[in-house]
Amino acid sequence: IGIFGSIGYGSFYQLVSILPPRSTSFFSIGLFSPTFFLLFIQIFSGYGFPFGIIANYIGETVQDMIFWGSSIVLCIFGLISYTYLLRTPFVIYYCSKKNNLNKKQNLETKSIFSEIKHQASTKLEIAKLIWPCLVAVFISIFSNVTTTTIFTYVPSSYDFVYLAVLLTYIKNFSDFSGRLTTLFIPVLKSAVGAYFIAIFRGFTLLVFLLYTFTPIWHNDVFICIFVSLTTIVSGYLNTVVYQIASQLVRPESRNEAASIMNISFQLSIYSSLIFQFVILPLITYFSKRRKKNKYLTFALYTYT
Repeated sequence: IGIFGSIGYGSFYQLVSILPPRSTSFFSIGLFSPTFFLLFIQIFSGYGFPFGIIANYIGETVQDMIFWGSSIVLCIFGLISYTYLLRTPFVIYYCSKKNNLNKKQNLETKSIFSEIKHQASTKLEIAKLIWPCLVAVFISIFSNVTTTTIFTYVPSSYDFVYLAVLLTYIKNFSDFSGRLTTLFIPVLKSAVGAYFIAIFRGFTLLVFLLYTFTPIWHNDVFICIFVSLTTIVSGYLNTVVYQIASQLVRPESRNEAASIMNISFQLSIYSSLIFQFVILPLITYFSKRRKKNKYLTFALYTYT
């Protein structure tokens, strides 16, 4: 389910590079809003959550009906909306490479891309133009996925049993907040700027891993704030890099740029899987073997 969802999510996300910049922010928010909505359903009913507002007054059958009923409704509504979105003028224009816009819409389209100076025709040339965006989305998604799947390894300084659950909810709410910031914070104009923000996001992943697998210092409040801030950066970056990539190429090349960005998106997810199944067990093994010497563990993990 996770792999299928990631493939579908990445494929839908190509539209972020096709729609106008402000529309991409709304699309990115809408793409994540079902998860945001289902989190409230979980908290309200107690389905999949250790606490629930009405959990003591309803049975498990009712919880199942509330959660899965809401999921089915959202899926149907999403498919109808996506079908309608594919028939909008901008999407038809860029996916078919034919000018099916009326005169007024065509003028608006030209004004949006009037400052585009780069000319690229082949996919290799497009990739060379948008390489900072490719690296940025790879690092951001890789860091996000890896961090989420390691929540169960995070030690609690207060022996809080549900710390992993709490971090998951914080991560999802913060990711949604990061996408909202694209509506209020000016979009980065430089791909290099997004690249350096992504490098910073990759560094925070290293900090998170060192915090998790080394017994040097742990604090639940710190890790909750840390996860929240870093995920907000990822949510913002995951939308902005697509907008920047679309502005670096000619309008007729935006569909190819979106496809190349999607390849980087998918590679980051599978690279995270490889990291978890190959590297992570080794780190865990050596961390347990060297638990008595925390400085040796720190050095060993940093090297890995």
